[in-house]
Amino acid sequence: MNDTVELLDLLEGMSQSVLQDAAFVFVEPAEEPYPEWTDTVLEAAIDYCGPGEGELHLMASSGFARGLAANMLGLEPDDPEVESQGPDALAEMLNTICGAFVAEAFGTDVVCDLGIPAVSEITPESVERRHSVAALSLVYMTDEEQRLDLTLSLMMG
Repeated sequence: MNDTVELLDLLEGMSQSVLQDAAFVFVEPAEEPYPEWTDTVLEAAIDYCGPGEGELHLMASSGFARGLAANMLGLEPDDPEVESQGPDALAEMLNTICGAFVAEAFGTDVVCDLGIPAVSEITPESVERRHSVAALSLVYMTDEEQRLDLTLSLMMG
């Protein structure tokens, strides 16, 4: 599969489904102009290789990551454990999105290796740069009005 529109549709469908099913997060594509970041921005990154190679990046506020951790762990948002689990929850969510994406894009009869997701703090300007160099970009708004960005960079070999 190498058609950009098909890949974008696939990534959008897989990410929306995984977010909803795994963490009870409901998202819709955001309308431009996109809202400004008002909290610390976290970026989870993971690479994959198989019949195709690429890298996915999931960017969200630290507040979103804490809420994601609460949803995934079945804890209340104000539980002290949630504070420290936000980055790990964001990494795990990206890992799950990436696994679903490559399985659908390349099939389950081939071997695809996923890297280990890494999370770091980034600036809002870095988010915009990530979008400018990505092959595919999605910007979502959650049902709680939080911004969530997902990009795919393809490696040419």
